[in-house]
Amino acid sequence: MKATIRQGLQTLLMLMAVLLSFSVQAERKMLDQVVAIVDDDVILQTGLDARINTITSRLSAQGTGLPPRRLLEERVLEQLITESVQLQMADKMGMRISDNELNETLANIADRNNMSLSEFENQLASEGLSYRQAREQIRQEMITSRVQQRQVGNRVRVTDREVENYLQALESNGGNDAEYRLAYIFVEVDNPADDASVDAARAKAEALRAAIASGRDFREVAVAGV
Repeated sequence: MKATIRQGLQTLLMLMAVLLSFSVQAERKMLDQVVAIVDDDVILQTGLDARINTITSRLSAQGTGLPPRRLLEERVLEQLITESVQLQMADKMGMRISDNELNETLANIADRNNMSLSEFENQLASEGLSYRQAREQIRQEMITSRVQQRQVGNRVRVTDREVENYLQALESNGGNDAEYRLAYIFVEVDNPADDASVDAARAKAEALRAAIASGRDFREVAVAGV
């Protein structure tokens, strides 16, 4: 009798263990759901959620209004897809960011914000981002920036005469010691060979420009995309 009860308990425990294993695996699959496939790369739900949390924490800390969650998810996913395409392009072109370059950039970011590196790490932590995550994200941003510069550089040519004219204009105005902080919103053209796609991208860029010119916060417009 005791043996039968013991065997029954062992069977029950085994069934519970199996069910628990299935539950954990199902939860892991749900958390790691693939939300987009970009050529040889995949974007996971966990990666999308992490980027959204970082952006919302940063915007909240800056006092910037947040768009609806659904719209934010769409914009962030578009951003991740664009980044994935550019990172894969960079990999094919052999673009790399050395640790020295990355460390210098991080030090410059901290300096521009009047922080030490340790204070910068604390600021990142308050935004829900570890220093290691920040390093990797900034490395990726540096790489994508270089890809964009390469793409623009292939289409834009500045002649020596134009450079000379610009320098002469600065000299005639007594020089210019002003410093500017630049930011941009990247508007992707789905199919550069298609006139309709180009016109749609141009219309979107014009709508973004008009929104900023009307006085809306640049960061808010960049996140909302409208």
